[in-house]
Amino acid sequence: MLKNPEIAGKLFGLIILVGISGAVIAPFAVTSISSSLGWTAAFMALGIGALAGVVLGLIIPAFRLKEGA
Repeated sequence: MLKNPEIAGKLFGLIILVGISGAVIAPFAVTSISSSLGWTAAFMALGIGALAGVVLGLIIPAFRLKEGA
């Protein structure tokens, strides 16, 4: 998608970092939300997080960065 391999590598690293962070945080967030608001709210929170990840994954590669940035 991107013509500059260095920028593509940085974006790939960012996507991996966000994905791993979500995998670490999700079990604690789901347990906390489900105990206070119920399982429906917990699954809705997971869905919103997944939707945000999809949107970011589609939007970030569309930006053109200046050389040397």
